[in-house]
Amino acid sequence: MGKTEKLRKYRQCWESENWAKGWLREADADANKIGEAFCKICRSFLRAHLTDLQRHAKTKMHCEKMKKLNPQQNNQTVLSNTIIITNEQKELDLKLSLYVATHTSIKSIDHLGEILKVIGKKNNSLLSNLKLHRTKCSTIIKNVISPSLLEELILDIGTTPFSLIVDESTDVSVIKYLCLCVKYFSTKNLCVKIEFLSIIEVDKCTAEALNNHVCNYLKDIGLDISNLVGIGTDGANNLCGKHHSLFTLLKQKSPNLQIVRCICHSLNNALSKATEQFPSNIDFLCREIYNWFHISPHRRFEYKATFDLLNSSNKKLHQFKQLSGTRWLARAYVVNSILENWLELKTHFSTVINKEKCYTARVINEMLQDNINYLFLLIIRPILNEFNHLNLTFQKNFVDIGKSYDDITSLFIFLAKKIMNDSIVTLGYDSVIENIDNDSAYQWRKLGPISGGAEAYS
Repeated sequence: MGKTEKLRKYRQCWESENWAKGWLREADADANKIGEAFCKICRSFLRAHLTDLQRHAKTKMHCEKMKKLNPQQNNQTVLSNTIIITNEQKELDLKLSLYVATHTSIKSIDHLGEILKVIGKKNNSLLSNLKLHRTKCSTIIKNVISPSLLEELILDIGTTPFSLIVDESTDVSVIKYLCLCVKYFSTKNLCVKIEFLSIIEVDKCTAEALNNHVCNYLKDIGLDISNLVGIGTDGANNLCGKHHSLFTLLKQKSPNLQIVRCICHSLNNALSKATEQFPSNIDFLCREIYNWFHISPHRRFEYKATFDLLNSSNKKLHQFKQLSGTRWLARAYVVNSILENWLELKTHFSTVINKEKCYTARVINEMLQDNINYLFLLIIRPILNEFNHLNLTFQKNFVDIGKSYDDITSLFIFLAKKIMNDSIVTLGYDSVIENIDNDSAYQWRKLGPISGGAEAYS
């Protein structure tokens, strides 16, 4: 009888007695061990002899591995597949997850959960059984809280008209997103509400792509696009362009659709366009003073020494601001900080040029010594402050329409006084509007025979 036939005979006999059941088999042909035995538990080859196999079955290593495979032999309790969670524990997890989603980052629940668990053990409260970390918390927010809030919002909107506030952005991982907020009249609360609707990941921000994403999302959540009556944007061409934009594509499906551009963006664009008429040296001064100090602690320390020498303890040292194309109020803050520290800057840079051989320092010093630059900043400061005041008014959560209209009118009259004759401005807003195209109404007529209207004055 060959080895292979002998091994098969042994295995049939042993498996019938449950002696070698589950671990003994014939060695694979690929291992070049034809006719030998193989232990699946210990991953070892054995001779196909009865005594060798019995000896291996009694080894310590083999017995320990067999016990791990059979928990009943090791007197270990088998865990149940069902985990019972009470309604009180579910309510606690939901409340904590909602708190985290509203007020803090999800990762903080790891630490907060452990603190609450310790407190619960001391007071023998429900918190002692708390098992909530960021994985479970994020899952609850995503799969339980978010769908419930969205369902409640859709039911509140119902079939009433609604408006969308749309904006696109790119995060730090260079992924484009489309953010949607909805404005509607709540029949439940009897007031106009603005609620966050969704953030949609988009591959590109063309008008067609944004239109498809918006239409598909509204269809998925059950909102009828024909009830869309308004869209608010920041003025980007792909969102509110006249010929081909998200607005024009949505208007084809909702003919009564109206567009409302963000007033804060419009004010900022008007101010940015006006600043293009600034002398280049003024813009250079505003940028380079910040650049001189912001990366050098040593330079800031030297300026602080000059500042303390020229001032008493009543005047505080303020950091210089940076010009920015996205932060609308930055330019007014930059001008104000330079004017408030003009004497200190003038004194400081007059000493810096003797210590450092830097061309930028020499240019800044020459500009600070020129009083014309100081007068120019004095002239534009009140105009920038008026724009900022109006911009802040429209950035509030609740805007008084009547007061906001008065603020816009006041800014318009304030600017008209700078360029138009007093006899026109004193008659009021209507008089200014009627004479806005009248060249004789402007103050430059007093300077001589200048023609060409506002373009010649600028």
